[in-house]
Formats: sequence, structure tokens, C-alpha cells
Amino acid sequence: MSPHRIEKGITIMPDEIIRLVDPKVSSTHFQKSWFQDYLGRLSRSSDASKLALELDSRAVLDRVTDGLRNWQGVPVTGLVVGAVQSGKTASMIAVSCLALDQGFNIVVIVSGTRTSLWQQTLSRAIRDMDGDGDARVSSYAQRKRRVWIPTPETPISSSDSPRSLFSVSLDRGQRCLREKRPIIAVVMKQGDHLTALKDTIRTITEGSTDFIKMLVIDDEADDGSILNVTSEADTPRYLPKWIEALWATGPRNPNCFTANLRVAYIAYTATPQANFLQDAHNPLSPRNFSLCIRTPDDMGDPARRESPTYRVAAISDRHIGGRYFYPSDEQAFNPCFRLQQNAELIRDGAPTPDNREILGKAIRYFIVAAACRLIESGGSYRRAKEVVAEEREVVLSVTPPVSSMLFNPSASIDSHFAGEWQIWSWVHSDEPPIFSAQEELEIDRPNIDWSIVSNLIDNDLQTWVDCLSSYRESHRLLRRLPGCGGLVAPPLDWSTVKQTIVDEILPCLSTQVINSSPSADIPPQFDPIRRPDDKWVAARDLCTIFVAGNVMSRGLTLEGLVTTVFLRDPSLPLADSQMQMQRWFGYRGSYFHYFRDFLYENQFNLFQKYHAADDVLRRELMAAESTNRENSDSPQILGGNDFSVTGKVQYIHQLPLSPGPSPFIAGFWEGDGPDPNLALLERLFGTEEYEAVRVDSDVKGLIIKRKFTLLEIANLLDLYTFQLHNPLPTDAQHKRWASFETLSNGVIRVDSLFRPNVRDTRRTHQSDDKFSPKSCPYSIAAYLRLWNAMPEVSIPGLMSNDRYLRPWSFLTDVQRGSRIPKVSIGLRFGNGDFIRGTAIDKVGLALGDDSRIRLMDRSFDLATCRLKGTWGTRNQGGDATYLGDQYFDYHRSSGTKDVVVGSWRQIGEDALVLFHLFQGPNEHVRLATGLCLPLGGPDQIAVLRGEF
Repeated sequence: MSPHRIEKGITIMPDEIIRLVDPKVSSTHFQKSWFQDYLGRLSRSSDASKLALELDSRAVLDRVTDGLRNWQGVPVTGLVVGAVQSGKTASMIAVSCLALDQGFNIVVIVSGTRTSLWQQTLSRAIRDMDGDGDARVSSYAQRKRRVWIPTPETPISSSDSPRSLFSVSLDRGQRCLREKRPIIAVVMKQGDHLTALKDTIRTITEGSTDFIKMLVIDDEADDGSILNVTSEADTPRYLPKWIEALWATGPRNPNCFTANLRVAYIAYTATPQANFLQDAHNPLSPRNFSLCIRTPDDMGDPARRESPTYRVAAISDRHIGGRYFYPSDEQAFNPCFRLQQNAELIRDGAPTPDNREILGKAIRYFIVAAACRLIESGGSYRRAKEVVAEEREVVLSVTPPVSSMLFNPSASIDSHFAGEWQIWSWVHSDEPPIFSAQEELEIDRPNIDWSIVSNLIDNDLQTWVDCLSSYRESHRLLRRLPGCGGLVAPPLDWSTVKQTIVDEILPCLSTQVINSSPSADIPPQFDPIRRPDDKWVAARDLCTIFVAGNVMSRGLTLEGLVTTVFLRDPSLPLADSQMQMQRWFGYRGSYFHYFRDFLYENQFNLFQKYHAADDVLRRELMAAESTNRENSDSPQILGGNDFSVTGKVQYIHQLPLSPGPSPFIAGFWEGDGPDPNLALLERLFGTEEYEAVRVDSDVKGLIIKRKFTLLEIANLLDLYTFQLHNPLPTDAQHKRWASFETLSNGVIRVDSLFRPNVRDTRRTHQSDDKFSPKSCPYSIAAYLRLWNAMPEVSIPGLMSNDRYLRPWSFLTDVQRGSRIPKVSIGLRFGNGDFIRGTAIDKVGLALGDDSRIRLMDRSFDLATCRLKGTWGTRNQGGDATYLGDQYFDYHRSSGTKDVVVGSWRQIGEDALVLFHLFQGPNEHVRLATGLCLPLGGPDQIAVLRGEF
């Protein structure tokens, strides 16, 4: 037997896992572990998932306890990032249980800006931590073990005041603290709720002589908890201050209101863009740590926190996310129907013939999928609806799998009710009525006669049979993948499917409109219902088409979702908001072959980019943890040319990775005397063969005969030296290069990508970034060095700059290699004096007097030591003889004659480096450099805080 190893409090042996709980840190005098109790209730989770949950949760709490050891009077703050619909609530509860085992006195879960979401989290927390399926029932032992706020014994009604819900008497609260009996509160993100809880916490903790530890967990922390106030004139966002008030002395004093209180605040979210980009003065910003919790997939060791995923054997145990829904072009199965966007398709719910056909096709797929899943289960919706039982488990045992469809037409509430009428229109083969905005709020909801669908099947049989055939083909394709052998094949017999549709699906099928309107339905209900007589009956929403918009973007999970129609207008997208709308993500692997998503082509492309950016962020967080990088080195937030990352934060800007088609190094040597950068020309033209570039007998300059590699040019640019320009790799605009090195897993075979030339070692810790990345030789060199490494390296999150819709990883190695250009190096002559008094005076003499170097006449700003312009002759007057400086190399003796002059050189063309010599300050010769790059390189849009 191989030796065991200890990781994060877990002893791991070859054939068994022994979880250890230190009895000295138990939070109860029952000597009973909260976490072990919770882990034991996860009966449906695989061993790998339980192990990963434990390791991830302990990693979070370890960061908390590390921060508390260096207590400074202000809370320890951190951020935990999970994937959309991946199980963040399970992690929050696991961390809460571990905190209770380690002696935390108070645990607060802040969840939901809506009452329904708050109550959903409250019920889930009580059920998972207490182990009782009914939130209203609590045993004597449980009541002695902890105190819930609000109490689970009394149902919550809309008439309850926050004061009554969150009240704990002084005597009871202080007795709990003395007896080490924890107080657990679940509070809504609402001012009155938070204020009431704050008053209770202060009442029971002030005056205590013992140290009190409080953990505050903020669910969906990017929703309402972002503070981006930059001046007194800005409208304040009060919610972060209300949360801070749970522990702070005052609105302008972040210190805890009592010296005995120790506080840790953990923000949870799947979309952390705003959390990382918000102004640092937000008391809830992550100052101490940022971590990623892993998701189950087909790769990664569950016993090691090394990658954003961990391996589980079966697809039924995996989180089905962006990798499955927005795959590379080579993947055989893709569940998305990509619609071509045009004026005829839905806009804000307006009914059109095309709209009805799209919706009808989706409904057909949904009904067939629901029937197939019901046949597989062997259950019956009708029989389940008839069951009335004393025990909840009895109802659960006869309830077949839920099937759901989501129709998301737009953000407009009116469009949701119009969407329900569109469903009526398709079923009844009639045009939907058109209502004014006021009428929409007053009309009755449509009465859909689903039995009519049986006639639609008979009238258009082949389209229905095609749905079944499509599902069988999806099953066949997925069965090829590892872990998918257990997927149940759809039925072969269409007659059985049709009979199930007629007998089971249509009688049970319903529509629900979910939004904030008083006319809408109540939130989805997928669990057994307890009647007033304490009898249990089946859930209401066993087979439902939901019409909804923004309300579905957070918290609410649609059980059994198999079909989505997502027709939001993608013209002004925000990545974090739209990522949260992907309700089709989740643990749906057992029926993934039944998934069908209908969305616009450009919306699909956006989701693909969001997934790539999310993958990069999660990988970088894991890499930062494994290399013990400082938390201040926050991960890159990636944007795009066609979307914004968030609308919650002001004063952010986007920085492309690619320097563009014609970057120009306009800054020059700032010191007195000769320009040391002229040594670059001496090295090149003193060792390489070159020729004159002539246009109509006029010598425009010199060009080296051989062509260079990108790596050679990168090494050349890194030799530039300046007195003042001193960018450091840790600067916000340049730290992405270190991220690439980390994300490449060591495959980039260079010491580093970004290599600023700093001769004075005293300046290595002092940043003075004088040039933007597009005019910084070191940043341009880093880009060329990365591009040169791309055939053998696949770094997530990169796009091709010739087609923004295509991720770089989708290109083959051969395609990437064919895009790497060769580079011509030229030296442009001006009309000024012959160069004198420099080390390069003799360059060109061997070719004749007309090939001697003449200086260019360029204007410059002495204060900044930069040229006022960049490129010289651009041939904007239409003279076809000389194409312009940006096409200087096209005039070499073997140059291309038939060219298309535009902003970018085309894929496969050569790149150009063109040196410019001009008379600088005090008549000294100075060097500036322009580059022309072809299309086809990698690109990425980084989003940075502040204005540059």
C-alpha cells in the first residue's frame, strides 16, 4: 500500500477516504460535526463530488482563518467564484457548516433581492443543515443545537414585519453565545431586513466579554452588492452599506462596532466581473482572497485543487455548461438551433409568422422530449396527481421526472404576456390578438386547449416524427463520448410516444408567466406540496412551459429544462447579465440528448465568448492559488468588441491584446547625447545584406534582403532602452502576459513574454509607464512572442483578429502555423540632411551616394519626447506610384506588385518593421519605429478599471 497523504485536513489513502474533524474546534457541546451531518445527506452525490466539495470548502475557510489571524479591526473579505447553475448554494452551506465546526458564533447568509429567492434559500439552508424536509418542523434536539433567524417553526407571511422576523431577545441571544450555541440567519438583500438583523446582532453582542466570530456569506454578490461611487455628487448605492452595517461602527468607519467581534465576509457569484472591477473603496470588495470552486466534468483530480473541473465518470454527474452548449465546430453534437436574425423575427414579443414557426418547432421538440422522458421513467403524471399521502417521500416516490420549457422573448414584462398569446396562437392555429400596453395589463390570460395538439400531430405527422429521430441521433452521437454509455435511448416506436403525448403530456401541460407583474403566476413549484391538513400532494409544475425574462436570470432553477427559446435582442449585451440568463446550464447530463436551445446566431457567438472569458478567469484563479500569487494580482476580466462585461461599474476601459494593423513606437530616447537605440541599426545593417528601395529612380530607403521571424523581431524590440519609460510586468496594462504564461501550463518555451529593458536595477520596482501598450516596444514584443508560440500552445480566451466570431482554439495547428508571418525590416529615408556623427553613417554608402541615409523632418513634443505624428507618407492623395510607408516593403525588387491597400495586411502576407531617423533635441539623431502586421493573429480584449 502506498503512503497516504494529508491535504486540507483530509487523510487520503488508496482505497478509502477518512475525514477528520478536530473535536477541539467543535461549535456545540453535543460534539457533533455540522459538516459531517451535511455531507451524509448528500446521498445523490458521487464520492468524487463529495471529496471535491470538502476540499473546496476547506480551502475557502482556510483563507478566512488565515485572515483572522492577522486581525486589523476590519472584516476579512473574499470572493468565491462558481459556474452558473453549478452548486454554489451547496458550497455556501458546506462552508457555513465548517465555520460552525470551527467555533463561529454567528453565520449570516445574505440572499435574494426578491422575497421568493430569499425564502427559497432559507428553506434550503434549514433543510440541508437541519436535515428535515419540512422547514416548519424542528425537533427539540435541533432547537437546543442552534437558533435560526427567522425561526423555522412559524411560516413566513407577507404581513410579517422585519422586526418580528429577525428579533431575538437579549437574554436568549447572550445565553446562546455563552453556551456556544450558534445563531444562523438568512436575510434578504433589503434595507429593512438587514437593519432589523443588524439591531439584533448589536443587541446580543455588545457587552460580551468573549470573542465572537461572525461569518457573512453574500449570495449572488454582484447583484446589488456593488458600490461604484466615485464622488460625493454620485448617487450612493445603499445596499453594500446596509450589509456592512452588520458589523461596522458607522457608515464611514469600517471597524467592527465592538473590539470582541471578528468578522469574515465572503461574496459568492458566478459572474464576478463587477466585483473585480468595482472601486476599491467598497467595503465588500475582495481584499484578502479570491478563489474558484470546481465543477464536475471529465477531467481533473477531485483530490487536488489544480484545475476548475474535476473528473466524474458518468455524464449524469457532470455540470453541463458552456463547453457542452457552445462547442468547437468539430464537436458532433450541438443542442443549439442558431437562428439568422432579421427584421422578420421577434422583437420585444411582436408576433410574426416566423416567430410562430420558431416557437411551434420548439414546442414540438419539448412535447416529444417530455413524452420520451416519461416513458423512460415508467411513471405517470396522471397517477402522481392523484396521490395524497401522509409522508412527503411517498409522493416523491411516485412522481416522474419533471419536464420544463423556457420561452424568454425579451426583458419587457408586456412581451411575456404577449408570448403566452403566441403559444395560444400556435396551438389554436389562429392569429394572436394585438393589445395596447394598457390592455396588456387588463386582459384575461389565454385559455389554451392543449388537446388540440393531437390534431396538429395528425395534420403534420412527419415534423413530429422528425423530432424523435433527432433525439435518437443526438443519443447516438453522445454515446461516443466517454462517460455517456449510460444514457437511455429514446423509444423506437413513434406510436408509443404519440399515445403518451395524448394520454399524459397534453392533459398535464400548462403555461406559466413568471415576472414581477401582479398578473403573473407564482414562482415555479417542483417539490411536493403540503396541504393545510398536513397531507402531501404532487408538485404543481410537472410539465410546464414558462414564459419569463429577467426574473429567470438569478437563483431560480427550472427543473427538467429540456427546451429553451431565447430571443433576447443581443444588440447591447452585458456579459454578466446574459451569463446569468443561461438557465439551461446545470446537472442535466442524464437527459442532455433531449436539449434543444433556439437562439440567434449572433447570440450564440456571444455566449461562446462569455464561456471562453469565464473559463480563462476560473483557470487563472486556480493558477494563482497554486502559485501563491498575491490577491492584489486579480485575474484578467475579458471583454469583446461586440459586448460589455458589465453595466454595474463606471469608468472602465477595454484594452485589446493585438496592437492593431500599424502600431508605431513614437517615443524616443529622452537623454542627452547619442541615441543608444541606434545600436540596433548598427547591428542589423552591419551584419545583414540589404538593398535600396527605389520608386521611379527615387530611393525611398533601404531594406534587408532576408526576412525575419516574429521571435527575432520580438528580441530586437526588447533591446530598446529609455530613461523614463519603465513599465513593470505587474502593471494593470501588462500583467496579462504573466497570465498567459500561467495558462499555457509551461508550454510557452520562453523565459517570459514581457521583458522590459531596465538597465538600472534601482528602477526594477518603480513603475513609470510613459507609453500605451500599442506604442510600447516591450508590449508589442510580447505580442509577437505569443503569436510565434501559438501553433504549439492553446490558451483559452483568445480570438482570431480576422474573425471575431471564431475562437483561436477552434483553429487547427496547421491553420495557426500558416498565419504566422515573416517580417521585412526597412529603413526609411527623408528629405533632410545626410546623417553624420553616428555609428551608422556608413550604412548605404556601398550602394552609391543616392543610398546614403537622409534624416526625416518630423515634429516632436520635447516635454514627452514623442513624435507628434506617427507614419509618414500614406499616399492619401491617390498617387499610385508609391503606396505609402506602411507598404514600403512592397517596393523591394522582389516585392508584390498587385496589392490591395487597406487598413490591414491580409492573412499570409509579410509583416513590416520600418525605422525612422529624424533630428531630435539639440540636433541629436533619434530613432522611431513603425510596424505593419497582417490579419490572422490572436487577440483578446482585457477590461481594466479606471480611465487611461
